[in-house]
Amino acid sequence: MQNSKSGNINDEYIEVIKVAASIAGIDHEINNALTIISLSMRRIERASSKYNDDKLEKTSKLINEAILKIKKILEKLQPLKKMELIKIERSKFIKE
Repeated sequence: MQNSKSGNINDEYIEVIKVAASIAGIDHEINNALTIISLSMRRIERASSKYNDDKLEKTSKLINEAILKIKKILEKLQPLKKMELIKIERSKFIKE
């Protein structure tokens, strides 16, 4: 019975590593999208200033705040990406 439990724990451990490696890799894709959004926000900010549009300015501030929140979340993934087990698992994705 003990072997069955430890086998399940090992299987779960391996699955957690796979999921963590997958999560650790998505930050790059999210950052790429955020870069595009941030560049577009600069245009919106310039337009709100040029046309003195308070609603547009308020909206751009809200979007910028959301971008910063997302970046903070992504920063929390950085330690995960540095773990050796995660690096090994991520390298398997690249080989496939």
